Amino acid sequence: DHVYLFKLLRNLFYVIEKWAKHQVIGGSPVLEWTGSEAASITLSVRLDASLGLPPSVGMRMLKNMLERHDAYSLVIGTDYFGKFVLEGIEEDRRHFTGAGICLVDEVSLKLKEHSRGWA
Repeated sequence: DHVYLFKLLRNLFYVIEKWAKHQVIGGSPVLEWTGSEAASITLSVRLDASLGLPPSVGMRMLKNMLERHDAYSLVIGTDYFGKFVLEGIEEDRRHFTGAGICLVDEVSLKLKEHSRGWA
């Protein structure tokens, strides 16, 4: 088993609603709800070799997920949030061995909702 540490969950429930504006002759415009935008989430994750996952292995897995363009289930604890695609990865290598091997990597994952899991 591997341990992934989530430092920060941004915009986890942030969804933008879409509205169409219809002009009315001689009156005020009327709004019509047309649906919701796909949710966007940013996860800050710490990959730490001392917790069982060398950052090089974790980054390889994440890059493979990014290149596959597949949707993955997002589950945090017991909460299921739906399926998300990985849109982007930002990497900050923090701690190294004397040989230059990365021991701690802080990664920011940008996710976009593929299909909604909550009501």
